[in-house]
Order: sequence, then structure tokens, then C-alpha cells
Amino acid sequence: MNCYRLLLFVTLLLAGLPTRAQTTTRVVRGQVRDSSGQALPGATIRLVSPRDTTGTITRDDGSFEMPHVTEPRFNITVFMMSYAGFKHDYSFSPTDTAATLGTIVLRSDIQQLKAVTVRGSPLAVTFHGDTVEYNAAAYQVRDGSNVSEVVRQLPGVEMDHNGKVTAQGKEVTRVRLNGKDYFGADVAKALRNLPASIIEKLQVIDDYGDQANLTGIKVGEPQKVLNLTLKPDKSSGVFGTATAGAGTGNLHLGGLNVSRFKGDRQLSLSGDMNNSNAGLFSFGDNGGISGSDGSNAVHNLGFNYRDAFSKKLTGYGSINYAENRSLVTGTTAQQTIDGSYVNVNNQQNRNTGHNRSYAINYNLEYKPDTLNQVRFSPGFNRSRGETEGISQFHIAQNNLHPVKISDGTNTNYSDNDNTSVNASLMYNHRFRKKGRNFNINLTYGNNTMTSQQDVRTLTHLDYVDSLAMDTALHQQVHAPAGSNIFSSSLSYTEPVGKTSVLELAYNFSRNNNTSSRETWNIDPDDVKTRVDSQSNSYHYTFLSQRISLRYDLRGTKHRLLLGLSALPQVLSGASTHPDFTTRTPQFSFSPNIHYTYQVSNSRSFSFSYAGNPGQPGFMQLMPVTDLTNPQYPVVGNPGLKPSFSQSVSLNYRSFNVQKGNSFFVGMTGSLTNNSVVANILNDSAHLAGMGSTVIQEIRYVNADGARSANVYYNFSQPLWQRKLTFTYSGTVSYGNNISYMNDLAQRSANTSWNQSLRLRLNLPRLMDIEANGGFNSNNVHYSTTGGFNTTTNTLFVELYARHYIGKHMILGWNATKSVNSGLSSGVGANPTVLNMYVECQFLKGNRGALRFQGFDLLNENTGIYHSVNGAVITDTRNNRLSRYCMLSFSYRFDKFGF
Repeated sequence: MNCYRLLLFVTLLLAGLPTRAQTTTRVVRGQVRDSSGQALPGATIRLVSPRDTTGTITRDDGSFEMPHVTEPRFNITVFMMSYAGFKHDYSFSPTDTAATLGTIVLRSDIQQLKAVTVRGSPLAVTFHGDTVEYNAAAYQVRDGSNVSEVVRQLPGVEMDHNGKVTAQGKEVTRVRLNGKDYFGADVAKALRNLPASIIEKLQVIDDYGDQANLTGIKVGEPQKVLNLTLKPDKSSGVFGTATAGAGTGNLHLGGLNVSRFKGDRQLSLSGDMNNSNAGLFSFGDNGGISGSDGSNAVHNLGFNYRDAFSKKLTGYGSINYAENRSLVTGTTAQQTIDGSYVNVNNQQNRNTGHNRSYAINYNLEYKPDTLNQVRFSPGFNRSRGETEGISQFHIAQNNLHPVKISDGTNTNYSDNDNTSVNASLMYNHRFRKKGRNFNINLTYGNNTMTSQQDVRTLTHLDYVDSLAMDTALHQQVHAPAGSNIFSSSLSYTEPVGKTSVLELAYNFSRNNNTSSRETWNIDPDDVKTRVDSQSNSYHYTFLSQRISLRYDLRGTKHRLLLGLSALPQVLSGASTHPDFTTRTPQFSFSPNIHYTYQVSNSRSFSFSYAGNPGQPGFMQLMPVTDLTNPQYPVVGNPGLKPSFSQSVSLNYRSFNVQKGNSFFVGMTGSLTNNSVVANILNDSAHLAGMGSTVIQEIRYVNADGARSANVYYNFSQPLWQRKLTFTYSGTVSYGNNISYMNDLAQRSANTSWNQSLRLRLNLPRLMDIEANGGFNSNNVHYSTTGGFNTTTNTLFVELYARHYIGKHMILGWNATKSVNSGLSSGVGANPTVLNMYVECQFLKGNRGALRFQGFDLLNENTGIYHSVNGAVITDTRNNRLSRYCMLSFSYRFDKFGF
């Protein structure tokens, strides 16, 4: 009976619950667009009611959806950067299961409505055609950090600890500030010189050149450019950093970076000097050791200037000076695969150098009205380099039984002086009819070079079945050279309908080159004898024209460029010894296709195809022996034919505005017919006829079938409000290379895998930690039957950390470990590099910092390199500066708004 009563009680209790369990819930849906009707992905939506508080972000098409909303009355707030906020109360029937809000329109306005107090996360990544735009506010860095700390966090962008920046698998070649070049091609200096706090957006641009930027017709291989836009309230002020440090072993560093911005006027001065192989101290850096080989004493000075002299006239440019004294020692093992055997050249090298360079580049832009633009860009470059290399070599032939061929010492001193002057003049006229445009560009360049060489070689020969013998060779070479280059381009575009443009373009280029080479043998009594067979004077001219017709279809989301070019070209030249004259005309067609599909602001796809002819160089045509390296003389082939290459590329980029992840994938492929390849002659009979010191002679031949393919991918997923970021990236590449050994063709299939996984934890008040691990694998398979295939593997782990102790102390460390296999004997190493530092910040706003740092505490820093070029495999191990300590002081200053 008690059980029945209990059952009845439970039944009655459950019967009273349906009114709550069956409470109507509804899905709230809507669209967010701007005043022109364009969808706005990434807008922040917030719903507030007495019982519900929830939120979401709009999808790629601007739509949003919030399920399980219990209250029929609620308030919706919409926020997005650069748009006026939206706030509205909604009321629906309690029985409605769907609440459709319709289209919410946001008006463009940099001032947000005062009634809207909700602030959403800014959209981190957007795509605009060939540009990937990052919002700096989405990437948190510690106060006082420079912009490089933001760059390291960008999805699809990698920055190594030497300052090299790679975006979507390609190196960034220059930095621009508000669309104008900043410190020329010195990317590391530009990023180091700018504080992160003044940057609003970072744009990775596929730059097709000035003409493409004005006409919109994009042809050729683009360069990766990083454009930085300033925050409006940071356009006037002064900022910079001063640094000084001293370390063990008489090491030192010092530098000054200072900038003054005032509206359109921007001045920046950057100078540094150090002999520690480390980048200049800066707030927020990781304290890592540089990857430079050897020991280097560096002096750099740069000045960047920009100003608007009037509303119509603007000028900007830079002056740079660089000096470097270096000492590098190392071991090299070079294998040349030849049928059933391998020639191995083991070398112990010591190289010293002293290089100086000066560069002045300027741009003057005149815009008399909105339809016309003139730009004049002069430049001057001067470089002087003195190098001395000593190499002890041991050459052997490895088959079933290793056989020694020769050993000896090679000493090479060279003094090179290079001066170049260049200028370009561009005029662009935009007609009042939309799409009609005329552009002309004239460029001139003059380059002169003088080279002096002193080469000494002592060789002990020990051929199979031959008497051993010693030889000595001492030569001096004087080789002046010069070139004059003139080029011009004209482009006219005409609209065809409302969505397409037709372009007719003409390009002309004339390249005149002169060179002479005087070679002298020096006997033991220092008597000079001119070597006529190795001396020569020659000149050549390469004349090229390109007539192009292109059709550009521009839709809302689609863009298609179809082009065809006719290329008449002539290479002509003559030499005095031997008496050689050549004139090689060529006529070919070059098609190109470029297609872009802008799915949305957060997804895009592109495809490109191009075919281009190529001419052999004059030195590859000239039948003269070049004995710069007596072990590897070079002889040209006057019968070479022009090559033709076809290339294709695919790129897909996406950013999920709701989850915050990004995905980049790029694929490239190429096929070349009549490519110019080396033919290495190595038979004893031929060597005997060429002289006792010759080991391998390099000639040139044409070959078909050279092809390559490469895939790059990068997936990045931020978590925990971008405090934790997971990134997986990699490349897979394949190359089918053709080479010749003793007039016999052989193929080498080169496959490489490079994979990495990176985790970054960013807690600006507590710590920054980055862990990176992966592997690189390279396999080379030769078509010959000797079985001399090679596989090299590298496993690596990298850890970088900064721990913030209170408001004024930082403890930092980084460690890298590499495990290498498959390298040549005597070259392989598995270095572990550990660096640590402790830093104390003081003065108002932590503007001053004192740091004590220990580099390479385990004393294992070493440079390891592996390269494959046809039949030649080279492994190198070079020394690097290791184990030292340094005490440094840095002071940061900034003031804006004046």
C-alpha cells in the first residue's frame, strides 16, 4: 500500500512539471548588411532578456542564428568595427518557435552610438582580392612590444628569429607604411623600428607592380609585400628605443631607433653596431641567438623620409649604409653522382670577408588633379667587398673500393667593386570614362663592376694506375664589366561594357653588357705570363619586345584575366678570344590566365597559368674556359636553344568568423622544355687532355622534362579568446631534375616533406610560451643503376618562453634541438641551443630595462645545410658564435598627439 501511495505521489508530482518542460523555445535568426546591401561577416550579436543572455557572430553571408531562446521579448545589440552600432527591442508571441528579425542594416561610421556599450571582438582576418588583412587589435601583445610581435601571431605568416618573414609560403620582400615603402627591402629593420601600439591593420599584399596597381591588370609573378596602416590618433608623435650592451669575449651591441611623425611628414633614423650575431635588444623580444654563420661585426645606419610638400607633390625615400666583417669556418662534403660511382670532395674551409654597401632610393609623386599622376624614382647603389677563402680539399672516387684522386689547398682572394645608378619615370592618365586609362613607364639603369682575383692551388694527384705527382697553380684575374639597361612600357585600357576591360600593352627592353677577363699565370719567381686561352673580352646585347592583348572581366565575386603576348627577342654578341660571334633570334607566344573567386570577405580562391620563354645567358653560350675554380672549370655551348616554361598555381584562403580559424593552401607546378642544364665531364681521357689540375669540367646542354610541384598549407585555430593558438603548417614538394654526366642523361627525383606543429600561449600579464616541433625529410632518387640514392631527415623542437614576475621582472628562455640523419660523414651534428635571460624594467611606464643574458649555454650552436642540384649533393656544417653572456640596457620613449 505504501508503494502505491509513493507511486501516486510521484505521478502527481511529474504531472505538475509539463508546464515548465514544455516552455516554448525559439530560434532567433537574422541578417546583417551594410547600407549598400553587402553582407557583413564577423559582426558581434548580443541578445539580452530577463532569462537569456547569449551571443554569436555573423557567418560569411551575414546571417546569424541563436537557438534555445526562452523569452519572447528580448533586446538585440549589433556591433562591428567602423560601423554605427544597432540596438533594438523585439517582441514575439509566446508560442512562436522561430523569431525572424529580417535584415539589420549597419551604417558606416567610425563613431559608435553612445547608447551601445557592448564591444565585440574585432574581425581578425578579412580577404580583399589578392590582399589578406589582419586587424592588429585581435592580436594581444605586451605594452612596449614592436610590431614584429604581432607579425609572429598572424595566421599564415611565419617570422623566424632572424627577422625573415614568410607569408603563405613566400618571403615578404618589403614593408610599406600607409602604402609607401618604409626602409626599402630591409623588412627586419622596418618591423623592429615600429611599436605595435601605433598599428591599426596589417595587410599581406600580392604586389604585381606599380602599373598593375594603377590599371588593375595583374600580370606576372607577384611579390609579397607587408603594408602597415597607422591608427588615426598615432599619426603625430615621436617614438624610439636606445640600446647599449657589453658581453664576455669583448662582445658589444648598441643602437638607436627614433621616429618623428607629424601628419604626412615621417622621419625615421635607425642605427646599430654589434659583433654578437644577435638582433638588437628590444622590448618584448625573445632573446634568441641569431642564425648567422661564423662571427660578424656589423654596422648599419638607415634613414627613411616621407613628406607632402603640397597637396599635389609628395616625396619619400631612404638612405642606408651597411658594413660587415665576417669569419666563417666549416666543413663541406660534395658528392657528384656519376653512373656506377660517386666523386666525393671533402673540404675544410675558412672564409673572411669585409663588405660595405650604400643605397639611396627616392620617389617623387606629383598629382596635379584626380586624373593625372607622375612619379620619378632615382636610385644609387654602391658596394665593395673583399673576401679571402682557404679550402683544404680531398677528392676521392667511391665505388666498390674507394680510390683517392687528389688532395690539396686552394686559396682565393677577391676584391669586388660594384656601382649602379638607376631611374624610372612613370606617367598615368585616368580618363573620365570609367575603366579607360593610359600608362607609360620609362626605366634606365647603369651598372659597373670591377673584380680582382688572386687564386693559388696546390694539388697532389694520385690517379688509379698512374704515377703520383704534385702541381701548383697561381693565377691573377682582372675582370671589369658593365651594363646599360633601358626599358619602356605602355598600357592602354578600354572598358568593354560595364564589367570588363580590354588592355593593349607594349614592352621594350634593351640590355647591353660588356666584360673583359685578363688571366695571368704567376711562376715561383713572380713572373707574370698572360694566359690567352683563359682571357677574353666580349660584349652582348639582349633585345626583347612584348606585345600583349588582355581581357579583364570584373564581376562582383568573380574576376577573370585572359592574356596573350607575342615576344620577339634577339641575343647577339661577340668575343675576341676565341673569335666568337652569335646572333640568336627567337619568336614565341606567352599566354596567361588569372582567375579569382571572392566567395565572401572571409573566403577566396584563385588560379593562375602562364607560359614564358627563356634565353640562355651569354656566358653559357660562349665557348671559353673559366678556371675561377680549377677543380670545376666551366665552358659554354654556342648551340644552346631557348627554353619554354609553363607554370600553374592554385590558392584557397578561408577564415571562419565564428570559430576564428583560418586555412591557407597553395599549389604550384611547372614544366620546362629545353631547360639549360649542366653536363659534367669526368672521364680520365678527357681530363688528361685538359691539364693535370682538372677534375670535373662543366658544360651546358638542353634537356626536356624538368618539372616541379609544390603544396603549402597552414591551419590556425585560436582558442580561449585568442590566448591559445594552435597552428599546423607544412610543405610537400617534388622536383624531377635533368642532369648530364659524361654526355649521358640522368634524372633525379627530389621529394621533400616539411611539417610543423606550433602552440602559442599568450597571457600578456603572466607569460608568453611558444612550442614548435616538426620534421623535414628530403629524398633523392637517381635514374642510374648505381644505387646512390640519399635520404636526409631532421627532427626539431623549439621552445620559447617569457614569464612576467610582477610588473617589473621578466624571466625568458628559449631552447632548440635538432636531430639530423643521412648527412655526409663528418658534417652531421645534432645541436642543442639554450638561451636564458632575466630582465628588470623600471622608470615610469617601464621605459627602462636592464637585462642579463646567456647565449648558447651548452656551447653547441652550429649551422647545418643540405642542398641538391641535379647530380650534385652538398652537405655543409659551419661554425657559429657560441656561449657568451651579455649585460644590456635599453630605454624606450614615445609621445603622441603633438
